[in-house]
Amino acid sequence: MEPINMVVYNPLSMRQEGRAKDVHTVLKMFHVIALVGTRTPQGEDRQAVRKYQQGRHTVFELGHGPKTNRNTGVSLSFCRSAFSRDTFSEIVLAPPRLQGRGGLVRTKAAPLTLHG
Repeated sequence: MEPINMVVYNPLSMRQEGRAKDVHTVLKMFHVIALVGTRTPQGEDRQAVRKYQQGRHTVFELGHGPKTNRNTGVSLSFCRSAFSRDTFSEIVLAPPRLQGRGGLVRTKAAPLTLHG
């Protein structure tokens, strides 16, 4: 198996239109992109995790909740060429008072657990 390369980056905010696309375009050579300090809130329905595709990556976005600091928010992005759709086995959320400060995505394929 090819080594997995990873980057951790603080974009200071991902709330601006097109910001997610710009960040993922610049960091597209990495298999895993961990973004901290995204300032992204949970969805209107208080959905703790949003999953979507951005360029070559599957993104798990863990936004800040109503009881956490608005400057928090993390996301973990996985390159689809290294991590297939069936790779992800579990997502563990932080307790309500810590949401947006971390989370966990477990994979099946490799003994890999990433904390964001």
